[in-house]
Amino acid sequence: MKITMKLCAIVIAVTSLGLAPSLIAISPADANSHYCRDQKGKSQDWVYGCQRGWADHNECSSYNPEEPGAYASGYKVGWKHGSCK
Repeated sequence: MKITMKLCAIVIAVTSLGLAPSLIAISPADANSHYCRDQKGKSQDWVYGCQRGWADHNECSSYNPEEPGAYASGYKVGWKHGSCK
């Protein structure tokens, strides 16, 4: 019985170590891409602006929506979600 419990503990530990990197490796680029694309009813310009704003804020760039309209609106939303590190 003790051997079975030790074996189960080892299997759980090895499985956890195997899965840990995939859980930690979620990149911010993936997050901004999915968040911005998943917004219902938004134009493609808005999505591009959202993604660019998020990326600019992550890269510590200055706030700079290049185009007016939907792009700038999306950029503002993306900028709020990004974080300069």
